[in-house]
Amino acid sequence: MSKGAKKRSGSAGIREFRKIAEDFPFAVLESKMDLQLVYMNDYAMRLLGVDSKSQLKTLSLKSLIAPAHSDRFKRAIKNLKKSDKLIVLTLPLQRLNGNTIDAEIRLQTIGKGIAKRLRIFANDVSITGQLDPSFPFNDEILRAMIDNTHDGIALIGDKFKIEYVNAQGAKLFGGVKEDLIGHDFRQFMTKEVASLVGKRYAERRKGKEVPETYPFEAISKTGMPLAADMRVSLVRAPDGALKTLVHLQDVTDRRREQEALAESEERYRVLVETMNDGLAIDDDKGRLVYANEAFCDMLGRTQKEILGQEWVQYTKDRDSDWVEEMIEERRSGKPERYELEWVRKDGELVPTIISATPLTGPDDIFDGTFAVVTEISAQKEAEDTIQFYLDLLTHDVANQLQVIITASGLLDVDLPRSYLVDAQNDILDAVERCNRLITKVKRAGEFRRLPTTKIELTSVLDEKINVLARVHGATVFLEDIEAPIYVRADSLLGELLWNLLENAARHNPKEKPRIWVGGTRENGMYKLSVSDDGPGISGARKKTIFDKRKHSGGVGLTLVAQMARKYGGTIEVQDRVKGKPSHGAKFILSLKELDL
Repeated sequence: MSKGAKKRSGSAGIREFRKIAEDFPFAVLESKMDLQLVYMNDYAMRLLGVDSKSQLKTLSLKSLIAPAHSDRFKRAIKNLKKSDKLIVLTLPLQRLNGNTIDAEIRLQTIGKGIAKRLRIFANDVSITGQLDPSFPFNDEILRAMIDNTHDGIALIGDKFKIEYVNAQGAKLFGGVKEDLIGHDFRQFMTKEVASLVGKRYAERRKGKEVPETYPFEAISKTGMPLAADMRVSLVRAPDGALKTLVHLQDVTDRRREQEALAESEERYRVLVETMNDGLAIDDDKGRLVYANEAFCDMLGRTQKEILGQEWVQYTKDRDSDWVEEMIEERRSGKPERYELEWVRKDGELVPTIISATPLTGPDDIFDGTFAVVTEISAQKEAEDTIQFYLDLLTHDVANQLQVIITASGLLDVDLPRSYLVDAQNDILDAVERCNRLITKVKRAGEFRRLPTTKIELTSVLDEKINVLARVHGATVFLEDIEAPIYVRADSLLGELLWNLLENAARHNPKEKPRIWVGGTRENGMYKLSVSDDGPGISGARKKTIFDKRKHSGGVGLTLVAQMARKYGGTIEVQDRVKGKPSHGAKFILSLKELDL
């Protein structure tokens, strides 16, 4: 062999060694004899804090030795140059950031003449301790390392043929080396993967840029699917032939675990995001770090608005001192259940029950609180409604019973007939009032059980207007109402409309009360207005007219407000003539309009 051929063969051998060394679990460095670094494997770069191969041009092997030990290192290099024998020593290496690492270092020379180099093997013994100094690095040891690594390693020649596979590689495919060597590697892959990998194999051999690492799927000897992470590189054999070096790491079990975990996480995510209750997590300072959609809906805010914020700012009548007390309770490991009112972005109050549980990390240090937030608006509404009707029955019915008792007493007294007629009328009127009150209370109990559906508004409205004109002699003017109009309501929509219309007529002292009924559309809502020319409603009473606790509007308007909320709508009161309460009142009922 000529000197040029030997040189090429030597260079190819160095390149092949470096390709293999990239996967060694210890540091490998090479330098010129003047200690100028020319190579580091990935492990050495991580160990010494070198970011890129381009930095090697600026580094000397001497700069990587702790200054206090530089003399020892110089002597070792001097002895190595004289004898060319393997030298083993322990001394600290210095990372680029100045930190030192205790290392077991083996120095040897490779090549001859001007191509002579230093090769250094270094093992971090900061924790594991040093190796036996007599341990030799030779081809037999390196081959054993390759065959006993957890990675499958294969060498592929031209025409897609597998020329070498280590023991782990054969094991991954569920067979022996002979099952693979000499075969086209594509036959062990699914059709789609074989097409992709085969294309990249060919392009890589032509010198084109293709990914070096990527996941791939194959079929084992038993027919079972195999998932692996693959790392591919080109090496040149001593004879100059191109070879493809493949490292395979079996991730089948890990992939299954990841898929199972992802599936489990998705199930829990869907469960959390679709649950009716709110779910919130805060840190040890009371700042929200997670909130599901239900909790955001309760506050009328988005996740982006509330995450990172102290949740106390969204509550009613609570301050940071109270929150600190609650955090200390959780810090002690005590769960708790309590009521808390929140303030929505639109100012509406949301009553809830909080079930709070402390969260701790792996070291049992308090990390925050996990809270299930259950809205109890319906329960609170029911409680208030029950109390309202109870107060109403005990107050209004008691008053009417007193009227009946007083008027009945007059029937036994010798009085003029006109007095007796008035007493009889008072009794009948009181009985009618009690009957009307009981009917409305009964309706209030019924409407909660009825499902909402699509109801045609104008037909129900026309029927109630005709009854109103007959019973109260009112004149009703319809404005801008064109049938059909479909809204979300239930079969008691007529009761709601009757209460609004009757309220406008009964409280109007005029002999011929006038009522105006109009309609407009706005943002998917149908706004039905009922105006009258009665005495009107003062500004102070407008604020409390729908408040059950104030008893301002009576059972009829209370029922109207409850039904409107059930339908997803609202009710409000204004002056019929803006700024002039004495000119009559105007009630505006907003209902969700549905398509025809």
